[in-house]
Amino acid sequence: MRKSGIFILMSFVLLFFGCKTEKRRAETSGVVIGEIKIHRFDVDFWDINKKNVSKSLEQLNEQYPEFLPIYIQQALQLDNWQEAETAEILEQYFFPDTTIQSLYNECLTQYADVSDIEKQLAEAFKRAKVFFPDSNVPQIYFHVSAGANPDAILFGNNIAISIDNYLGADFYLYKGTVYDYLRYNMRREKVVSDVVTIWLANRFPFVRQNNQLIEEMLYRGKILYLLSVLLPEEKEEVLMGYSLEQMKWCKERESDFWLYMIENKHLFSTEGRLVVKYLNDAPFTSFFSDASPGRIGVFVGWQIVESYMKNNPQVTPLQLAENTNYREILEQSKYNP
Repeated sequence: MRKSGIFILMSFVLLFFGCKTEKRRAETSGVVIGEIKIHRFDVDFWDINKKNVSKSLEQLNEQYPEFLPIYIQQALQLDNWQEAETAEILEQYFFPDTTIQSLYNECLTQYADVSDIEKQLAEAFKRAKVFFPDSNVPQIYFHVSAGANPDAILFGNNIAISIDNYLGADFYLYKGTVYDYLRYNMRREKVVSDVVTIWLANRFPFVRQNNQLIEEMLYRGKILYLLSVLLPEEKEEVLMGYSLEQMKWCKERESDFWLYMIENKHLFSTEGRLVVKYLNDAPFTSFFSDASPGRIGVFVGWQIVESYMKNNPQVTPLQLAENTNYREILEQSKYNP
């Protein structure tokens, strides 16, 4: 009887965890998506002839006809690359700037080899082809924004990411210019998950229904769930952008968060301040202890979606991604931490 009991218990455990992970499994050995090769615009831009920028830009435009105009205008916030004034600014002020030189040197040193990033992205987009068959695989570009916005640029089916935002939390140029709570995620380990997150958010954009907090909580929770599907080997704290200690802290207090939201009737509130306080990056979530991380609403949203997928085994990741009925997701999640 003792051996039978143990066998039954083990069978239940295997069945439980098998059901939990089944929807995240994907056979990718036969999936062909072409080579994922990051376009190193950052390298090519820095290598141009800095004594004849105007001519060099013409040559660079032949290599990057789509991206160069966008980069000049959006990342560097200058006029059209063909303007004589643009070349003059680059030649006299941008390239000679010692801070920019230091920034580029660090980027090109830390990211001299990106084969590991390309390999992870290739596997993620192979899995994307399995779960979202009609999706196009994006072209990935690296660029240096030198502190200007935006951090990432989407154009066509392409994603360009500012690699100078991933030089490590202790990079000296970040100190004094970037808040401590933001610096933690400015590291190489976040590049892949950030690129895939940008792709998911573009592929499955937020559809606002009633401007309620729960809608955006669950949308962001969906994106994190789908991110975990495409990057199944990545640690959940990395996906969430928390330290391991912060993730443990939240899991230990998950029921407290939920009870607070229910008691204060925050879930279905349309107050914009709640979205900011629950979902935006911050040193802590102001409704809770100073020891809390920011974005606790996103954390809870992810747990609700996990519960929804666990309790609705017939739902595929694609069906989840396309479902904008957030009240239905909440109700059918049976979430009860």
